[in-house]
Amino acid sequence: MPACEDFSMEIKTAKPEDWPRIIEIYNQAVTDGRFTADTRPVTLEERQEWLQQHTGRYPIRIALNDGTIIGWCGLSPWRPGRAALAGTAEISYYVARGWRGKGVADALMKDVIDLSLANGFQNLLAILIAVNNASLNLLRKHGFSRWGELPGIVNFGPMVCSQYIYGKKLFSPSGSPSRLAPHL
Repeated sequence: MPACEDFSMEIKTAKPEDWPRIIEIYNQAVTDGRFTADTRPVTLEERQEWLQQHTGRYPIRIALNDGTIIGWCGLSPWRPGRAALAGTAEISYYVARGWRGKGVADALMKDVIDLSLANGFQNLLAILIAVNNASLNLLRKHGFSRWGELPGIVNFGPMVCSQYIYGKKLFSPSGSPSRLAPHL
């Protein structure tokens, strides 16, 4: 059980009964702005299919403090159905208001990176809004670097900003970076 600041937490795999709280935390990020490109809260019904896809190699992991979910981190397939990309997963993470900046996302990130290695993923990707400094710092702390930028595609009305793709190479398919093809 990781200890963070003045509290302890448990990290485990989410179950369907956890989904309402997962959506509640996500919607906090939506209404707080600039953490996600969604501009209106989502419903459990709207996210049902997405939630159901998080099984096996692609779980949602939850952080709990005294039985209350305080954050979550999920793995999703990157470009599902494309076999050559099956070794890459997208990572998403959100922390409840009042728990941000206390090490919850850090503990979840460590947990999901370890799980990704155990599940044989070679790469992790995070897609984030360029003005999300807390997320940028978290990703850099865990060895992610910027692999791409989609300039000016996020339109929040009066503010337009870029979306970044951050990546982390866990290992190459052969276990050696020498097997990677050169950039064209």
